[in-house]
Amino acid sequence: MKRTLIAAALMVPAMAMAEEVKPSFSGEAELGATITSGNTKTTSVKGKIDVNHHISNWDNQYLLEGLYKDDTQKDENDVEQRVKTAENYRALVQGNYRFTETNYLFINGTYEVDEFGGYDWRGKGSAGYGHRFYENGSTILDVEIGPGYVTTQYPAKGDGTADNPFIESRRDQEWVAHGKLNFSTDISDSATFKQLFIVDAGNRVDARSETSISASLVGSLAMKVAVVVKYNSDPEPTFKNTDTETNVTLLYKF
Repeated sequence: MKRTLIAAALMVPAMAMAEEVKPSFSGEAELGATITSGNTKTTSVKGKIDVNHHISNWDNQYLLEGLYKDDTQKDENDVEQRVKTAENYRALVQGNYRFTETNYLFINGTYEVDEFGGYDWRGKGSAGYGHRFYENGSTILDVEIGPGYVTTQYPAKGDGTADNPFIESRRDQEWVAHGKLNFSTDISDSATFKQLFIVDAGNRVDARSETSISASLVGSLAMKVAVVVKYNSDPEPTFKNTDTETNVTLLYKF
């Protein structure tokens, strides 16, 4: 009996060590910048931090990212001026409650500011069901679907003249169908491919696609190339349906 108890006591810590321990916090931080001078003067800064927090059955995500660009342009008097050409910020918080290995409930909130997107700010909230359709080694495929609610604040326009009448600011609110697809896989020992697609469909369709490849440089440091495509089926007048960003950044994993 004593030998059985001793053997059991020795097996418990061994089994615990054999189990894969999920870190409480993990994430990625990335930064990219381009500054030129001389004949061409431009500034471009891209930053992002994406943190995942795992506690019990909850998988939580906290994301913050921003993009800023300006260029030197000449006015009608041939005088050079620094002109801002892009500025947007995005914050996201999401909680996933896993009730099985492949099924979970999610709730999230997103806040976006985009001066060159036709609106002052946009807030989104959604909740629903998520399912991991595939997992094999480093390859995963998650799909989420559920209802959402979107509030968009548009700025005032015009100066009150006949050619440019004044239009008051307005706030639009609507229910949407929210969907998300998240795919990730290692394409080599040192490179990872990711594809994220988000869509909110209501009176209009808003979609966001992020395609990226990251390659390890040394330790936790990697180089990342990403293409972000944002689509709006019903943009404000003078704005286009699609915006595209191509970013090259340094990525630090922790």
